[in-house]
Amino acid sequence: DSLPGLLIVCAGSIGDAFYDRVVPSNLVFTGVVSDAARRSLLRSATVGLNPMRTGSGTNLKLVEYLAHAIPTVSTPFGARGLDVTDGEHLLVADPPRFADTVEAVLGDPSVADRLATAGRKLVEATHGWPVLADRLSAVVAAASGVSEPGR
Repeated sequence: DSLPGLLIVCAGSIGDAFYDRVVPSNLVFTGVVSDAARRSLLRSATVGLNPMRTGSGTNLKLVEYLAHAIPTVSTPFGARGLDVTDGEHLLVADPPRFADTVEAVLGDPSVADRLATAGRKLVEATHGWPVLADRLSAVVAAASGVSEPGR
């Protein structure tokens, strides 16, 4: 078992894929949870784990971790599509180094705090509601041929 002292909580339907598999004793699948429970889990997280190896699209779980100021470790694949910088907004590690990188974050509170702060600032600047509203307004204006309101 990697990271035996760390309780790893995985929320959502992904746990269904593991119902007949042996998993480490420190890995808990909650199943689908309410928004309130998800927010509670995020508030209680010490580190965000994004060990993605396959999939498509931008990994929104990563954006959510950063938005909640959770120091995060991701695989390079898991960070695809986002303008994040390894060592600044999060730590990026290939699967063989993933557990060691998680331990590095857990073992250095100053690194964890720095990553959490920088990750949160990045998400505010790129995915905050005011930024997204401006982008949507520009798309609607361009599609309708109308100049942007208030501009």
